[in-house]
Amino acid sequence: MTTLKGYSSILKTLLFALSIALALPTIASASQTNSQTQTKANYYKKQAQKNLKIYNECYQYKYYQKYLHYMKKYRNLMHPRVTIKTCERYGKLADRYEEAYEKYGYKIYKRYTNFYKKRESWCQAIVNKEGTVIGKVILDNGGEGNNKPLAGVEVKIVDAKGKVTTVKTNKRGYYKARNIAKGEANVTIVNPQYQNKTLIQSIGENPSSVKVRPFRRNWAKRDGYTYVTSLALQTQEVSLNKGTTTTVEVTGTYSNATSRDDTNNSTYTIDPSTIASIVGNTLAALSDGNTNITAKIDGVTSNIVNLEVYWEVNGHRLPPKPDEALNNSTLLGIDTNSNGVRDDVERFVYEKYKDDIYSKEKIAIAMQYGWAYQKIIETPTKESMKYQDDAIDCEWYWLGKESADLPIAEDTQWTIKHRIYTDTFKSLIYNTKERAKQYFKYNGTLSGGVFPGRLRSVDNCQVNIDELGEK
Repeated sequence: MTTLKGYSSILKTLLFALSIALALPTIASASQTNSQTQTKANYYKKQAQKNLKIYNECYQYKYYQKYLHYMKKYRNLMHPRVTIKTCERYGKLADRYEEAYEKYGYKIYKRYTNFYKKRESWCQAIVNKEGTVIGKVILDNGGEGNNKPLAGVEVKIVDAKGKVTTVKTNKRGYYKARNIAKGEANVTIVNPQYQNKTLIQSIGENPSSVKVRPFRRNWAKRDGYTYVTSLALQTQEVSLNKGTTTTVEVTGTYSNATSRDDTNNSTYTIDPSTIASIVGNTLAALSDGNTNITAKIDGVTSNIVNLEVYWEVNGHRLPPKPDEALNNSTLLGIDTNSNGVRDDVERFVYEKYKDDIYSKEKIAIAMQYGWAYQKIIETPTKESMKYQDDAIDCEWYWLGKESADLPIAEDTQWTIKHRIYTDTFKSLIYNTKERAKQYFKYNGTLSGGVFPGRLRSVDNCQVNIDELGEK
């Protein structure tokens, strides 16, 4: 009984298949209208195959031209006879075999279903004059053996009719877009990604175009992308005067062993940031001191460049800005260049007078004041009075010389305007309790004394201000 049931099931299957064959038109090429046309088409096809075979053996272009000639004749005979009705027939056959597969479970029906589904797609492509666009997206690591496919990359194709088709690359980096209208299609790689790195296109163009021919695989140009593996940072100068600029350059080396200028693509770290700034390829020195500079792209950091920014006025390099707490913790403070003037006082003098029309003269006189009062703080005795008197006489010599030709009223105004030893200057010199005590002690030693007048002369100046040549 089991054997009879088995034969009964097979018989039902065969009868079902026979019913399909009787109910539907014969499964043959949709282009067969008569035997004469089919014979001619077969002849063209054989001639095309023959010439292609010869071409593959000898690589003579004339055989390839013959191959194209016969294939064109073959397609002209076959393709124009495909209609919408033909496509619908393939669709119905696919549906019927789908039903048979679901009912009986035989793999042969599934294969036939796929066969006619593909036939239907082929048919629609011919009728609608559509083709397929195929391309590949790779990670360019330099050389075919090192390249890797980029999977999951979104690709957008806009065909000649404006229809947008979006596909993704498979694990081998290939993408395929079917039913793309005949004509020029634009291909855009939307989101190439690899381990959260910014990818730079190194092969092909994005967007690119491809000429779509109906019922063909139309290959778009291969697209390759690379990423940065190392960065080299360099500056034209590593020592700058405050207020000046230099150029910075970042060279990126990429996974395909190429390099390019990444100056404008980098993010810079400047520590401390108050010393310098970078805009584009210009490095500006903001304040004196030392700072470390690095460039970064996608987690890749360059070498460290140490930049020294100094401050130079009229050819004189000033000492660095002292730490305020450290400078005020001792009586004499910090004097880095050992010129007898405290660093904070020296920097104040140059900052105040660097842009003055009498810059050199005023700086020379102010520095003499700073030196004199540093001596008084160190040794608050009557003997130190000479240092103060020299500075005062030098200043008044210069004021008198410069205002000599002015009327009395203008002379007074000019002198008040250009006085150098002011209350502000005095407050800076005696800016701590201990320094102020020394000043009061010095004044105490002079109390009740009688001192002779002095001649105001350039000889009292530490620097011959008559030879500075400024006005």
